[in-house]
Amino acid sequence: MKAVLRGYLTNFRLYFTFRAIWKVISFDRKTWLGCQYLYGQGLEIGALNAPLVVLPWVKVKYLDRLTVSQLRQQYPELASYPLSPVDILDNGETLKTLKKNSLDFLIAHHFLEHCQDPLGTMVNHLRVLKPGGILYLAIPDKNHNVDSLIPPTSLNHLIADHQDPKHSYQKHIYNWAYFVDKKRGQALSKHINHLININYSIHFHQWTRKELKELLDYLQKKKHLPFVTKEFIFNQKEYLLILKKL
Repeated sequence: MKAVLRGYLTNFRLYFTFRAIWKVISFDRKTWLGCQYLYGQGLEIGALNAPLVVLPWVKVKYLDRLTVSQLRQQYPELASYPLSPVDILDNGETLKTLKKNSLDFLIAHHFLEHCQDPLGTMVNHLRVLKPGGILYLAIPDKNHNVDSLIPPTSLNHLIADHQDPKHSYQKHIYNWAYFVDKKRGQALSKHINHLININYSIHFHQWTRKELKELLDYLQKKKHLPFVTKEFIFNQKEYLLILKKL
C-alpha cells in the first residue's frame, strides 16, 4: 500500500510535499530540531530520497559526489523513490568547490560514517560555515544498525585514517562484506572486489556515544576547532548533533 501511494505522489510530484507535511504533524524530532536551529542559506550533503524538512523560507542546496542518474545506478533499492536534485557535484568530505565562511548551515545526516577521513571531514565542514553557522549531524548508533557486529571505531583509528585515509580501506571493505552483507568463501572475495570496483559508499566507521564524545573532545581540545556542542540527542537509533561554529 505504501509503495502504491508513493508511486501516485511521485507521479504528481507531490511526494516531498506530502513527506514534509507528515514530518511536521507527526512531530518528527529530527525535523523540529532543524526548524529550531537552521536559518538562512545552506547545504545538505547526500540527501538522496530523504532530505531534511526545513522551514519554507530556509534555502537549501543539495550536494552529492554523483549525479542523480549515477545515484540511481548505485542505489537500485531506491528505484521507487524520487531523489533530491544534485545542485553541486563535489566530494562531501573535502568540499573543494565551496568557499570558506560561505554557509549559514550544513546538514550531513548519516554521512560521517561513510567518510574515510572523519576528522578531515569535520575540519572541512566547519571551514565552510560562517561564524555562528550550524553543523547538523545525524550519526547512527552502531548498536542499533546494520553494522552492529563491527567493533566501534577508536579515536586512534580515526587519527590514523586522517594521516592516511587509504591505510585501512581494505579492512573496512572486508568488515562490511563479512559482517553486514554476510558473504563467505569465494563469494566474499568476489563481493569485496565488486564493492571496490563500483566505489560503493559503505559505513567506514562505527560509533556509540562514547566514541562520538571522544571525537568531539579531540576536535575541540587537540585540533582546536572553534565550535560548541548545542545538542547531543539520542533519537531512536541515531544521534542528532548540533554544532555551532564560534
